[in-house]
Amino acid sequence: MGFFPVRSPETKIFDFPQEIFPLSTAVVDQALREGVTPGLVAGFWKISHPQEIYLISKGDRRIHPTVQPLQRETVYDLASLTKILVTAPLFAALVESSELEWDDSVCRIFPEYPFYEITFAHLLSHTSGLPAWIPLYQELNNYFEPQKIHEISIEERQQTAREIIMQTTPLTKPGARCDYSDVGFMLLGFVLEKIYSKPLNRIAEEDLWPTLGLNGFYFEPTINSVTVGRNEDVAATEDCAWRGGVLQGQVHDDNCWAMGGFAGHAGVFGNAQSVLQFAQTFFEAGLSEEIKNQMWTRVSTPLDCSRTMGWDTPAKDRNKSSTGHFFSDQTVGHLGYTGTSLWMDLKKGIAVTLLTNRVHPTRKNDGIKWFRPAFHDALMEDLSNEASFI
Repeated sequence: MGFFPVRSPETKIFDFPQEIFPLSTAVVDQALREGVTPGLVAGFWKISHPQEIYLISKGDRRIHPTVQPLQRETVYDLASLTKILVTAPLFAALVESSELEWDDSVCRIFPEYPFYEITFAHLLSHTSGLPAWIPLYQELNNYFEPQKIHEISIEERQQTAREIIMQTTPLTKPGARCDYSDVGFMLLGFVLEKIYSKPLNRIAEEDLWPTLGLNGFYFEPTINSVTVGRNEDVAATEDCAWRGGVLQGQVHDDNCWAMGGFAGHAGVFGNAQSVLQFAQTFFEAGLSEEIKNQMWTRVSTPLDCSRTMGWDTPAKDRNKSSTGHFFSDQTVGHLGYTGTSLWMDLKKGIAVTLLTNRVHPTRKNDGIKWFRPAFHDALMEDLSNEASFI
């Protein structure tokens, strides 16, 4: 299926030495003092040190209703990083193996899809015209009443969600505007399931991550109202009234949770080491250079679109970019709503991840907006001042 197997020697994990990273450490400490997030794990991988990952971890993974300290191995709900950890590379692999083309219509896979002008490229680049979001979880709740949504089989929830998404009407013509759309990536997830003839979580866990030599990611099926299973190592997210408490170990995204815990737009859990090893894989191999270039090149229409085939790029006005000022124009990555991010500077050969749970205990906390660019600037300055990393 298009991927080149990666079997690199084992990567070693190191802590940030404060004397080498004084600016990075200072801005992390400031963020924690100001309550930007209860805690975080952040770090980088550099092509000049291919078997080394450097991480900084500070704070707590939960502060309500009790305090739980974090470790550098703490797992985070990666939210929309799912788009680049699963959905985008799976489509790129299908293009690599000539099973699909970027500009194929969705109707090639779903002949019954009513909006024949929409292509995979439109969906991947957020130029399809589909709405950013719909209250799918409410529609599913209403559909299955009086039963509780988590008591319905995941297969039935997924089928009903697909029917709703397939009938969601675009707001504009394809290619007219670039409007970030979770709905479009939900549709892409259903396309992948049709092609592979199995659920998206199994595609990732059986066909994607093992092929790339990655074993640190997972989806958590949602079969209880709040939390079940692997929460002992997971950073908490929101104290959610309608789901019954603090979310820890289940996906934060309401629509993904209602669908069963996996979707094309959200659902993946993982730690900072895993995120950086994913980046390492795509620097070193993963797909052919031709397909990676196609995947990471900004779309030409509309002119102001910063998106590529599933990935984002830094804002042209670097004063408004979450990457800060020092990443090159050859940078791709993505943000996650829970407070996560991955950016890969293809020119400088560096990948940087910042994992926070800034939505704990409430999503009404936007300090991440100043912290992301401040951290990226501080880290890049620290690295430029340290000769061994240049």
